[in-house]
Parts: sequence; structure tokens; C-alpha cells
Amino acid sequence: MSDPENKRIEELARKWAAGNISEGEMKQLDNWFLEGNEGAQSWPGEDRDAESLQARLRGRLMRDVSRRSAAVRYIRRGAVAAALLLAIGVSYQLIKREAVETPEGNAAVMEAIVPGKDRAYLTLSSGKTVELASDQETLVVEGEQLQYANGRPVGAELDGDSADWNTIQVPNGGKYKVRLPDGTLVWLNAGSSLRFPSSFTETGRAVALSGEAYFDVAKQTDANNRRIPFMVRTKHQSVEVLGTQFNINAYEDEATTRTTLLEGSIHVHVGTQEYVVRPLQEAVLHHGSTRVQVGATDTLEAVAWKNGLFRFKGLDIHGVMKQVSRWYDVEVQFAESIQNRRLTGYVSRDLPIHRVLAMLEEVGEVTVDIEDRILYVRRGKREQQNK
Repeated sequence: MSDPENKRIEELARKWAAGNISEGEMKQLDNWFLEGNEGAQSWPGEDRDAESLQARLRGRLMRDVSRRSAAVRYIRRGAVAAALLLAIGVSYQLIKREAVETPEGNAAVMEAIVPGKDRAYLTLSSGKTVELASDQETLVVEGEQLQYANGRPVGAELDGDSADWNTIQVPNGGKYKVRLPDGTLVWLNAGSSLRFPSSFTETGRAVALSGEAYFDVAKQTDANNRRIPFMVRTKHQSVEVLGTQFNINAYEDEATTRTTLLEGSIHVHVGTQEYVVRPLQEAVLHHGSTRVQVGATDTLEAVAWKNGLFRFKGLDIHGVMKQVSRWYDVEVQFAESIQNRRLTGYVSRDLPIHRVLAMLEEVGEVTVDIEDRILYVRRGKREQQNK
């Protein structure tokens, strides 16, 4: 890419970041990225071929700016092309520095800490536990049969009685998807578990969740053509739906349970109280309280994990590190009091941990060292620590 073009793309990326880019300029940015990344291939610096650059940029932690509908529309249509371009235009020096300024720690330990993968265990009502295949991503429950999405049998069967409950558990460093007997799809995040009956009845469908899951609930009717409700119970609340898509974050080590609705409507029950949640709203229950706050929210943030991203919007460093801890299956210790700095941006969950930590160090103004799968977090940037 020529020097003038280089400067033009950087200028547009900066305008996008500032939120004052026009629709025509946004199209130019979009097209530049979507036209085969020719400019990226000739970007200065080592190891800048298109595939490598795209992988690097997809993981770049950046400011989450401009909430204008036009910007959101183009981000969705262009597969976050503008976000990647922002990293090229604004953060090139940060990318270069990342190659040499990574968290300190034993190289072998860092290589052993890999991103989460498809990993889960199924405990049947009989007490038998089966490790689900790591080369599959979906467990299909159909009648008494258990199989994967490609038809391969799991090697175990359900008892078939609706009174018998089974549990799929996803450990830290894992994720998995399950299709329940009614056709409902459930995506489970790391450190989560779902209890479900061997079969549902016409009087109701219910499951129990610990951790985080995204639900795409199938609509189901009884013999009289009345819709059968679907209930998700967590430690602090119950959510009732008929057929919709929503996310529940109900980790027990968090201060809140968050229920985010994408489509349809849901009813959140806490004690004797009932709250109605509409699309693009979130219900937040503070543990220890029965009061639920319902309001508009950024649904992209809530479901980012399902789409392979960490996405933060004003989340403090403690909350960020909790997500990193679960996904990479590591322990986090804060070596000292850390300023409650809030981060906004996103980063790929497919990156090696040292890459993610290098980005967090830069943006969060902290230093992270690794020893025996323990992350030690200290305040201040690495260059300040080394002075």
C-alpha cells in the first residue's frame, strides 16, 4: 500500500474511533479490509502477511466507541473490519512492542496454558460419568439416545424417566453445547454446569444452571396447542420463557446474576417478585437482594463469549481477570491493591494467554507475571516496574 493510501486509511480509522466518520468514509474503510487485505499484506514491519496480521488485529484490545446506529450496522456487516483497521491505524506501535514486551514467566508454563476448547463431562442420573469427545462440540439428547451432532454415539444412554436428572459440566478451560430433548440449544461457558431431566413433560420444561449459558429455546405446545413454558433455575432466581434467545450469567463467585434478552420476552422470578424483560434489555440481580434492575444493555457484550470474544464495557480489572482465569484455567492473585480501572474493548479468546495479557497490561496499566499457572497482577506498567 502506498504512503498516501496508508495515511488515508489511518485517518479514516482515527475518525471511526472518534465517532465522526461519515457513511461514505465508513464504506471506504469496510471495502479496504474486505477487498482481500492487499494493504495489510504490504504493511511495514516483520511478519505482516494478511493471515498473520488479521490474527493479530482480531485480538487487539481497543476502545469501544461510537454507539451510532450507522457504525453498529457497518461493524456487523463488515465483520468488524473497522475494528481491525483501527488497530492498524492507531495501535501499530503497540503491536510492534507486543512482540518483545510480554508478561514474564516460564516459557514452558506459558505454552502449556492454552485457550479453552470443547471439553465437558456428562453425569447420568445413575451416577455414571462420561467424558464427552473433545473433537465434537454438541451433545444431542434425543429420547434415551445420546449422540453428537454428526450422529456418532456417545456410548451411554439415559434412563428416559422425566424424574431422572443428568448433569453436563464444563470445567474451566472448556466450552460445550447441548441440544435438549425438546430441541432447545444451550451453549455453556467455562466453569458452568447444566442439570436437565431425561425427558420433558407437557406440564412444563425446567433445567438448572450454574455459571453462564446462552439459550435458544424451542417453542413447544401440548396436545391442546397451548405453549409449554421453559424454566431456567439458578441459585438466586428463575427465568420463565416460552421460546426465545437469552443469556444468563450466574457464576456464584460474582456479585450479580445477569439475564440478557435478545429476542422474545422473559419473566424473571425472585422470591415473590416477577420482572418482565424485553428484547435488548438486561435484568441484574444483586446477590443478597431481591430487587432486580431492568434496563437497556449492550447485548453484544453479553454474548461475546459465545462468539469467541472477550468483550468489556466499563468492566474493572478484577472482573476481566475472572474471565481470563476461567477461560485459560489459571489462578489469579492480586499482589497488591489495584486501582479500580475500568476497561472497554474486546479481544479474541483464541489468542495465546501471553498475547492477551500483554494487551491488558498496556490498556489496564498493570503488570502480570506467570508462575506455575498462577497470574500475579501488580499495579503499574512493566516499564515502570523495571525502572
